[in-house]
Amino acid sequence: MEKFINEIYSSSNYSNALKILLTLFNNSIINQPSVLFVVLETITEEILKNKSKIHYEKHYLKNDCISLLNKYKETLSKQDFDILYKGISQIDKKILQNNKNHILAFEILGIDLSKEDKICLGKRNDFFHGRILPQQIVIDNEDDFVTLEKEYSVLSQRLFTLITKLVLKTVNFEGFIINHAKIREIQNDKTIEEDYFIKI
Repeated sequence: MEKFINEIYSSSNYSNALKILLTLFNNSIINQPSVLFVVLETITEEILKNKSKIHYEKHYLKNDCISLLNKYKETLSKQDFDILYKGISQIDKKILQNNKNHILAFEILGIDLSKEDKICLGKRNDFFHGRILPQQIVIDNEDDFVTLEKEYSVLSQRLFTLITKLVLKTVNFEGFIINHAKIREIQNDKTIEEDYFIKI
């Protein structure tokens, strides 16, 4: 419990992500996946910052380069400065455009991901930048909306379980957690061939 409290107090981003997580299911089902991916991004970032040397080095390399660039700002034209600043700011953009960071966070903590978990994480770009409906989704009638709500509910429950794994493993929890997608399979009209509890 002490380690959990320390994690919360060590980062306002981390504690705010947990607050969002605790109030999430008071919101519309349609909003939940995009909000959960924001929470996942935040918690992943904290895990990598604390555990991953590669991520740590990239983070500080970028900051050092921007500091150095600012030192010589007056000697550069505005156009040259803007080009260099934009380039440096994009140092880690490529890795952030996919789910490699998420998978790395699970690997660092020794958490196995199922095929379904990886499919779920792969949907991140559909909700990138807080997008609520992926561009390919078209809702023409009430039935489309109901079907979408059920799909979003399953996705949200799986994301919630994945985030729970990260949070609990960060504080060295060992034991069983609820598989929320499985618990609510009847409600979502989707049979899920998994156990009701997952050992982490």
